[in-house]
Amino acid sequence: KNVTAIEVALSDAAGEGELFLDAKNNSGAASLRRSPNSGNSVSITLDTYDHYSAVNALPNPALIKIDVEGAEVKVLKGMAELLSRPRRPPVILEVSEWSLEAMGSSKDELFKLMTSYGYKARLLSRPSVSIFSGRNIYFQYDVLFEPVTDE
Repeated sequence: KNVTAIEVALSDAAGEGELFLDAKNNSGAASLRRSPNSGNSVSITLDTYDHYSAVNALPNPALIKIDVEGAEVKVLKGMAELLSRPRRPPVILEVSEWSLEAMGSSKDELFKLMTSYGYKARLLSRPSVSIFSGRNIYFQYDVLFEPVTDE
C-alpha cells in the first residue's frame, strides 16, 4: 500500500532516454547505457528528483537507496536541492567502479559530490571484484552516506 511504481527514470536533467534491458531478463541490470549483457531497449521519460518531487508534492524521504548501474552521479546531481537541505536523508549507494566509468563518471566524482553535499561515507559491504574486470580490476560495494550535522 505504501509503494507506487512510476515510469520515470531519475537523472540530472529532464527529457527522453533509452533504457537497455538485460538480455537474460534480470530487471536489476537494466541501464541507461548499453552493456555487454544488454538486450532490447525501450524509450523512457527522464526527470530530476528535485523537479519530480516538487511537481508531485512528495514528502521528504527518510532514506534513499540508489542502484542504477553507473548512473548514480546523474541521479545525485538531480537531487541537489534535496541533498543540500539541513534535514537531508541518509543515502545508500551501490558503487560499481566499472559501471560508473562506463557512464562517464568515477567513484572519485561520486565521493566528491556527496562530500560537497555534506555527507560522510561508511562502507556497508565488503568490496568484491566486478564481473566486468578485465585488464583493470574494478570493485563494487555498498556505501552508506550519512549527513554531517553541526549538532
